[in-house]
Amino acid sequence: MSGSYVVQYYKNDSSRMLTSFGASGFLYNDDRHLRIQGNQVFHHFCIIDQQTGQPVARCTFFQQSSRWYSPFSAPFGSLECTILLPGQVLDALIERIESEMRTLAIDAVSVKQPPDCYAPEQTTLFMERLLKKGFRITSAPVVYYLPVTSDDLRTRMAAQEVRRLQKSERAGFTFRQLTELQPDQVIAYWQQRRAEQRYPLTIAPEQLRLLLTEMPDRFPVFVVESDGEWAAMSVCVRVSASILYHFLPVDTGRYRSVSPMVMLIHGLYQYCQQQGIRLLDLGVSLDDHRQPKPGLIRFKRNMGGLPSPKLSFEKWL
Repeated sequence: MSGSYVVQYYKNDSSRMLTSFGASGFLYNDDRHLRIQGNQVFHHFCIIDQQTGQPVARCTFFQQSSRWYSPFSAPFGSLECTILLPGQVLDALIERIESEMRTLAIDAVSVKQPPDCYAPEQTTLFMERLLKKGFRITSAPVVYYLPVTSDDLRTRMAAQEVRRLQKSERAGFTFRQLTELQPDQVIAYWQQRRAEQRYPLTIAPEQLRLLLTEMPDRFPVFVVESDGEWAAMSVCVRVSASILYHFLPVDTGRYRSVSPMVMLIHGLYQYCQQQGIRLLDLGVSLDDHRQPKPGLIRFKRNMGGLPSPKLSFEKWL
């Protein structure tokens, strides 16, 4: 391999790969989250800087039958780097991954990248190397995100959303983080609101309960209230020290005329400012058939959201 880097492979042991990532690393590649994703066999690859002995890149694949997935049950997996690596080093990593797949008689691999806005140079470079190695793009949904600055979000919001925020403020609605988290209450409210709109559940309740119980520090919950009653809620994900993901947003139908979701996103943005978070991910805008929802896209744009692609890849050996 070029330079002073070497690829290492571990099976069902990610603990040695986490040393140099810490709070700056993506949650979905963290050992705690990997073990919650499923009971499948998982395979870890990392690139070691031989001069320091520290890992500078990592990725994990879950095995189900004769196929590998990165991730198995998370918004994304793929490669994560602490530094921008040369293309030939990434080529060597991909070749090692494919070599282990052949040894284990694995037929195919699926890789879901983080949104480009999370780490633009890293995701672009890895995309180029995957395509060069024969991977094909299987999906390319667009997420919307808010870069967090010192400015009030109102300066980026469309006039109609500012008026809606003012309306909810005049009506006495308030935003807060749930500091004494009760997972059953959160899950029940989320299920009720999804059923109210006849939307399917996007995560199994028992999986959500596990995440809220095992990692409450990484899954903060925020609500907008009216006289103590929840009008809107978001289960968020602290993806890293610098990224917050608006993961499971729902609102109560009878409050929708007051647009509590506008206050919720505005409150999340202020929370990011207070916590030193640089990016608020508003997520994809897809219906149950994975097709774009124009109304939701328009709303996120009106809130100041910017588009960013989120690519998935596949290769059959």
